[in-house]
Amino acid sequence: MIVKTSIINYTYLYFFFASLGIFLYALVIIMGGQDGMVGFTLFNRYIYLDRFQLSILFKVAYLVLALGYYFADRLKLNLNKKATLLHTYITIGAVLLNAAVIFINSYFIENFSFAYRVNEAISLWCCSIALLAQPVFLWNIFQAVSKKAT
Repeated sequence: MIVKTSIINYTYLYFFFASLGIFLYALVIIMGGQDGMVGFTLFNRYIYLDRFQLSILFKVAYLVLALGYYFADRLKLNLNKKATLLHTYITIGAVLLNAAVIFINSYFIENFSFAYRVNEAISLWCCSIALLAQPVFLWNIFQAVSKKAT
């Protein structure tokens, strides 16, 4: 007998492994001496963050999402499957796209300053896309909790 499983059953594992991957990337940054400042504009203020600190911040954020899906699974909450898939694909896809761009730029682009600017721009876009997908997660959890309460 073949049992079909879907991405919905193991969503928390995808976020856990993404968190682990981000942590390994942060270790490579700190061990390789590639730690630098990342700058971005927020509310007309230019903010600089350490690449290592920013990586750890995203690692914790993905770990929180993994725990959210884990507890939703253990509490047998009826999550919306389409919302879960949308949130998972967008959020994990942003990390994978960011990793692919950084890998390609670091090995195939000779001009370091150009590669760094491209990495920074793509990372900012991927982070923005991942952040914009988080209301889907919150809505999904809240609608599941409200269905279970009634």
